[in-house]
Amino acid sequence: MTALAILKKWVDYNEQVNRDVEKILAPLSTGASPRWETPVGSFFKSAKGILNHIASSDLAWLRRFGDNGLAPSLKPLTADLPETGIGKILFNTWDEYVALRHKLDQAWKLFVAEIPESRLDENFTYTNFQGKSVTAPWVGLILHLLNHQTHHRGALSQILDEWGIDNDYSGMTRVWML
Repeated sequence: MTALAILKKWVDYNEQVNRDVEKILAPLSTGASPRWETPVGSFFKSAKGILNHIASSDLAWLRRFGDNGLAPSLKPLTADLPETGIGKILFNTWDEYVALRHKLDQAWKLFVAEIPESRLDENFTYTNFQGKSVTAPWVGLILHLLNHQTHHRGALSQILDEWGIDNDYSGMTRVWML
Protein backbone atom coordinates (compact mmCIF):
# COMPACT_ATOMS: atom_id res chain seq x y z
CA MET A 1 0.00 0.00 0.00
CA THR A 2 1.33 3.43 -0.91
CA ALA A 3 1.75 6.35 1.49
CA LEU A 4 -1.01 8.19 -0.36
CA ALA A 5 -3.39 5.25 0.02
CA ILE A 6 -2.69 5.24 3.77
CA LEU A 7 -3.38 8.99 3.97
CA LYS A 8 -6.70 8.47 2.18
CA LYS A 9 -7.67 5.71 4.62
CA TRP A 10 -6.81 7.95 7.56
CA VAL A 11 -8.92 10.78 6.13
CA ASP A 12 -11.84 8.35 5.74
CA TYR A 13 -11.34 7.18 9.32
CA ASN A 14 -11.30 10.73 10.70
CA GLU A 15 -14.46 11.62 8.81
CA GLN A 16 -16.28 8.53 10.10
CA VAL A 17 -15.18 9.15 13.68
CA ASN A 18 -16.12 12.82 13.45
CA ARG A 19 -19.67 11.73 12.52
CA ASP A 20 -19.67 9.34 15.52
CA VAL A 21 -18.61 12.20 17.79
CA GLU A 22 -21.45 14.32 16.38
CA LYS A 23 -23.99 11.61 17.24
CA ILE A 24 -22.64 11.31 20.78
CA LEU A 25 -22.39 15.04 21.50
CA ALA A 26 -25.51 16.32 19.71
CA PRO A 27 -27.77 15.62 22.71
CA LEU A 28 -25.26 17.44 24.94
CA SER A 29 -25.32 20.59 22.82
CA THR A 30 -28.83 21.81 23.58
CA GLY A 31 -30.57 23.64 26.38
CA ALA A 32 -29.82 26.78 28.36
CA SER A 33 -26.51 25.38 29.64
CA PRO A 34 -25.26 22.89 27.03
CA ARG A 35 -23.09 20.18 28.55
CA TRP A 36 -20.56 20.31 25.70
CA GLU A 37 -19.64 23.77 27.05
CA THR A 38 -19.32 22.57 30.68
CA PRO A 39 -15.87 23.36 32.11
CA VAL A 40 -13.81 20.21 32.67
CA GLY A 41 -10.21 19.51 33.66
CA SER A 42 -9.03 19.65 30.06
CA PHE A 43 -6.43 22.05 28.70
CA PHE A 44 -9.09 23.32 26.28
CA LYS A 45 -11.61 23.74 29.11
CA SER A 46 -14.58 21.84 27.57
CA ALA A 47 -15.64 19.38 24.88
CA LYS A 48 -16.47 22.42 22.74
CA GLY A 49 -12.98 23.78 23.35
CA ILE A 50 -11.38 20.52 22.24
CA LEU A 51 -13.47 20.42 19.07
CA ASN A 52 -12.60 24.06 18.39
CA HIS A 53 -8.89 23.29 18.74
CA ILE A 54 -9.11 20.35 16.34
CA ALA A 55 -11.04 22.41 13.78
CA SER A 56 -8.71 25.40 14.14
CA SER A 57 -5.61 23.25 13.62
CA ASP A 58 -7.16 21.48 10.63
CA LEU A 59 -8.12 24.76 9.02
CA ALA A 60 -4.77 26.45 9.63
CA TRP A 61 -2.88 23.50 8.14
CA LEU A 62 -5.23 23.00 5.20
CA ARG A 63 -4.68 26.65 4.36
CA ARG A 64 -0.93 26.17 4.69
CA PHE A 65 -1.09 23.15 2.37
CA GLY A 66 -3.13 25.12 -0.18
CA ASP A 67 -0.93 28.20 0.05
CA ASN A 68 2.19 26.19 -0.72
CA GLY A 69 1.04 24.54 -3.90
CA LEU A 70 0.54 21.03 -2.58
CA ALA A 71 -3.20 21.19 -3.24
CA PRO A 72 -4.18 24.43 -5.00
CA SER A 73 -7.91 23.62 -4.91
CA LEU A 74 -7.88 24.07 -1.14
CA LYS A 75 -7.39 27.84 -1.36
CA PRO A 76 -10.87 28.71 -2.62
CA LEU A 77 -12.45 26.00 -0.47
CA THR A 78 -10.99 27.38 2.77
CA ALA A 79 -11.18 31.08 1.85
CA ASP A 80 -14.72 31.56 3.18
CA LEU A 81 -14.06 29.77 6.46
CA PRO A 82 -13.29 31.61 9.73
CA GLU A 83 -9.87 33.02 10.53
CA THR A 84 -7.78 30.90 12.86
CA GLY A 85 -5.47 31.82 15.69
CA ILE A 86 -4.49 30.69 19.14
CA GLY A 87 -7.56 30.97 21.37
CA LYS A 88 -9.84 32.03 18.49
CA ILE A 89 -13.32 30.49 18.66
CA LEU A 90 -14.41 29.34 15.18
CA PHE A 91 -18.05 28.58 16.02
CA ASN A 92 -20.57 29.47 18.70
CA THR A 93 -23.36 26.96 18.21
CA TRP A 94 -23.56 23.24 17.66
CA ASP A 95 -24.95 23.74 14.15
CA GLU A 96 -22.06 26.05 13.27
CA TYR A 97 -19.61 23.41 14.55
CA VAL A 98 -21.24 20.62 12.51
CA ALA A 99 -21.26 22.73 9.34
CA LEU A 100 -17.59 23.66 9.80
CA ARG A 101 -16.55 20.07 10.62
CA HIS A 102 -18.28 18.80 7.47
CA LYS A 103 -16.52 21.43 5.34
CA LEU A 104 -13.18 20.53 6.89
CA ASP A 105 -13.71 16.81 6.34
CA GLN A 106 -14.58 17.51 2.70
CA ALA A 107 -11.46 19.67 2.37
CA TRP A 108 -9.35 16.80 3.71
CA LYS A 109 -10.91 14.46 1.12
CA LEU A 110 -10.19 16.95 -1.68
CA PHE A 111 -6.66 17.41 -0.38
CA VAL A 112 -5.73 13.73 -0.42
CA ALA A 113 -7.39 13.29 -3.80
CA GLU A 114 -5.32 16.13 -5.26
CA ILE A 115 -1.85 15.85 -3.73
CA PRO A 116 0.72 14.26 -6.01
CA GLU A 117 2.31 11.24 -4.36
CA SER A 118 5.61 12.22 -5.94
CA ARG A 119 5.77 15.26 -3.63
CA LEU A 120 5.09 13.50 -0.33
CA ASP A 121 8.78 12.98 0.46
CA GLU A 122 9.71 16.59 -0.34
CA ASN A 123 10.69 18.74 2.61
CA PHE A 124 8.63 21.73 3.57
CA THR A 125 9.82 24.56 5.81
CA TYR A 126 7.39 26.64 7.83
CA THR A 127 7.34 28.81 10.93
CA ASN A 128 5.46 27.31 13.85
CA PHE A 129 3.31 29.19 16.37
CA GLN A 130 6.35 29.73 18.60
CA GLY A 131 8.19 31.47 15.74
CA LYS A 132 10.60 28.56 15.18
CA SER A 133 11.50 27.43 11.66
CA VAL A 134 10.67 23.76 11.12
CA THR A 135 11.56 21.54 8.15
CA ALA A 136 9.92 18.16 7.64
CA PRO A 137 8.70 16.00 4.76
CA TRP A 138 5.13 16.66 3.63
CA VAL A 139 4.07 13.09 4.43
CA GLY A 140 5.21 13.48 8.05
CA LEU A 141 3.37 16.77 8.46
CA ILE A 142 0.19 15.37 6.95
CA LEU A 143 0.33 12.28 9.18
CA HIS A 144 0.97 14.53 12.18
CA LEU A 145 -2.18 16.51 11.43
CA LEU A 146 -4.33 13.47 10.81
CA ASN A 147 -3.10 11.97 14.07
CA HIS A 148 -3.69 15.31 15.85
CA GLN A 149 -7.44 14.74 15.56
CA THR A 150 -7.05 11.27 17.07
CA HIS A 151 -4.97 12.60 19.95
CA HIS A 152 -7.49 15.23 20.97
CA ARG A 153 -10.49 12.96 20.50
CA GLY A 154 -8.76 10.82 23.15
CA ALA A 155 -9.14 13.72 25.58
CA LEU A 156 -12.77 14.01 24.54
CA SER A 157 -13.21 10.29 25.14
CA GLN A 158 -11.87 10.69 28.68
CA ILE A 159 -14.40 13.45 29.37
CA LEU A 160 -17.22 11.29 28.03
CA ASP A 161 -16.01 8.36 30.15
CA GLU A 162 -16.17 10.59 33.23
CA TRP A 163 -19.71 11.58 32.28
CA GLY A 164 -20.65 7.90 31.89
CA ILE A 165 -21.36 8.26 28.15
CA ASP A 166 -20.46 5.33 25.88
CA ASN A 167 -18.00 6.51 23.23
CA ASP A 168 -16.10 3.60 21.70
CA TYR A 169 -15.39 5.22 18.34
CA SER A 170 -11.66 4.68 18.06
CA GLY A 171 -11.29 1.55 15.92
CA MET A 172 -9.42 2.20 12.68
CA THR A 173 -10.29 -1.31 11.50
CA ARG A 174 -13.55 0.02 10.07
CA VAL A 175 -11.66 1.61 7.14
CA TRP A 176 -9.38 -1.37 6.58
CA MET A 177 -12.01 -4.11 6.49
CA LEU A 178 -13.31 -5.04 3.07
